[in-house]
Amino acid sequence: MGRGGAVAVGALAVAAGVGAVIPYSANTSVQFARPAVAPSEGYLGAGGCRPCHESAYRSWHASFHRTMTARPSAEALLPWRDVANGRGTLRLDDSSSVDFDGSALRAREKGGREELVPFVTGKHRYQVYWLPVRDGQGRTTGQFTPFSWVFLAEERRFIPRTSAFVADPALPETHVYWSSNCIQCHTTDFAPKEVEGRFDPEVADLGIACESCHGPSAAHAARYRSPLARFASSRFFGAEGKPADEIPLHPAHMAPAKSAAICGRCHALTLPKDENAWFSEGYRGREVAGDPVERARILLGPSTTEAHANVGTENFFDGAGRLRVTGREYQALAASPCFSPRGHGADDRRGITCTDCHSMHDPVSADQQLKAHKDGDAACTQCHSNEATSAPHRLHGTANSAISCVDCHMPKRVYGLLGVRRSHQIEPRPDQSLGGTPSACQLCHLTGGPVPARAHALAEGDAADRVLLAGLLGTDAVARASHNQLELQKDLFQGLANDPYPAVRLVTARSLARRPDLGLPPLDPLPAPPHDDRRRNPAPVTLSE
Repeated sequence: MGRGGAVAVGALAVAAGVGAVIPYSANTSVQFARPAVAPSEGYLGAGGCRPCHESAYRSWHASFHRTMTARPSAEALLPWRDVANGRGTLRLDDSSSVDFDGSALRAREKGGREELVPFVTGKHRYQVYWLPVRDGQGRTTGQFTPFSWVFLAEERRFIPRTSAFVADPALPETHVYWSSNCIQCHTTDFAPKEVEGRFDPEVADLGIACESCHGPSAAHAARYRSPLARFASSRFFGAEGKPADEIPLHPAHMAPAKSAAICGRCHALTLPKDENAWFSEGYRGREVAGDPVERARILLGPSTTEAHANVGTENFFDGAGRLRVTGREYQALAASPCFSPRGHGADDRRGITCTDCHSMHDPVSADQQLKAHKDGDAACTQCHSNEATSAPHRLHGTANSAISCVDCHMPKRVYGLLGVRRSHQIEPRPDQSLGGTPSACQLCHLTGGPVPARAHALAEGDAADRVLLAGLLGTDAVARASHNQLELQKDLFQGLANDPYPAVRLVTARSLARRPDLGLPPLDPLPAPPHDDRRRNPAPVTLSE
């Protein structure tokens, strides 16, 4: 068996009717050998940080970063509907089912194959169950592939995996493998350990844990287990004289560009510079938190994707060169004028960084990890207090407090996780339309208002355009800006409801549920729609998330 393809830059996919529920009471203790939790030299795992940093541990434990990968348990699994106490068997179709007895999670695929699920990924928007890949003799290979159904958190239902991602339904399903792809952003201190097509993956932690951001901390923990050492290094003495490897990184105290690079190790579109080394040891020994993203990786952009066309990045960027898929916020922020000033080094203290708005340990909620008061204008006015009261910024009137800086300068033009998300490429001129893409103004004034409408252009565009339109139609901003164009919006919804891409229909169904003012009936996005004669760009699109 081979590697399962080159290191990819994308991820997965997801739909489903819920069938009969069968009680299941057996209790089995399950132990999984892979991926092995085996920290490399210098790492100790999140459990080693907890004794001294209980508060930080608890706030991290409540985050969705922690649940990026988890062993199946009653706490880790999103709860199924209609299953008492979270235990039972759920039939998904004639041959597929899932079963959880409180400790062991089993999945039965089409054709009768049944496997124990060694781990799950995600808990925020949806959850994916992973199954071991076996060779021709039935032996596990250390590789894992997703179960053919995905569980949606919002609807609390399973849907076919092929319906959860924007991918041409006429093309064969894309195969996704965890040990040769997803492991790099769903675990801490990973190593695929591939030898001749077989994997023996190791990680310091399942999920994104302390040392992903603060760096390897075994030396720090070993030294400061001593109360005398802790006293000697208290705030009265400062950090002077401490060995560098005994001082964990603090992203909020670092130069903005260096701090952002910590997030960029996952939140960027990259490939390893040394693919063979990656398949053996991941980035162990070649980068740690605090290093530049480009130290061991190729940072992909609109001008570099052609050289790496085999990784499926052709749909990642729009006509203006902006990222159109979420999860790559580092690159978007780095392309913004508010980032580190041009011509200055990585140690320059000017510019913004991720931790100006986001926090792992004291967010308002786990949903977006935003700090208090950073969900409105305060994130911008801490630097741009004068601009906030200038004439161009009073265009919508001071009474319209529903519109904030980010609505215009960080508009929702990015797709991901079955919804539209805010772009992190800050746009100084929201009225400008670049590269044939809608301006920020047009993303709200889709069907009316003082700006030329772009709704029909999106409706007739490719699947990436149409899924963006489907998500935008469900936003409060569009509902407010286009309240006098309800008939046109109804027509757009009807066209999107018949879209050939299941994911477009699913996003349409979600938006329709948020627009009771239109008086349209609910949409079941899963059945194949009837053919219609609406004009749509037929170019195949795959948005790898």
